[in-house]
Parts: sequence; structure tokens; C-alpha cells
Amino acid sequence: MSLMAFLNETVSDSLKGTISGAYYLFWGIGFFFGPVIVGKLGEVSHNNIGFYVFALALLIEAVVMMIFSKQSFRKEAIGNISK
Repeated sequence: MSLMAFLNETVSDSLKGTISGAYYLFWGIGFFFGPVIVGKLGEVSHNNIGFYVFALALLIEAVVMMIFSKQSFRKEAIGNISK
């Protein structure tokens, strides 16, 4: 599941536009400044540091999504039990 789909499933209907806008704002900032920052990191240290930075970012994203999906799953399970 993508992060955008996950966010749209977890927020209320009134916040879906705000979440989408914030997601694409930060995506655009990262898309623009990410290569510049990784390039500068590569100049001051090893050239392959970009791969490590990207791997760390993906690991952090995966952990955060696991944490929030467990909370979302618990809410759904509790809601199904009470029906």
C-alpha cells in the first residue's frame, strides 16, 4: 500500500484534501532539494552516501507505516466487535 493511500484511509473525509496537498507539497520539496542535498553529501563524504540516506528514509517510512497501520487495524477490529 502506498503512503498516499494509507493516509487517505486513516483521515476523515474533511481532511482528505489537506492531506493530499501536504503530501504533494513535501513530495515536491523533496523532489527538488533531495538530489541537491544528496549530491552535496556525496561531495563531502563517500559517493555512495546517497544510497544509505535513501535506505534510511525508506526504513523510517516503513516503521512509521507499520506503527500506524497497527493502530488503524486495532480501531477497525474494535469497531467490528462492537457491531
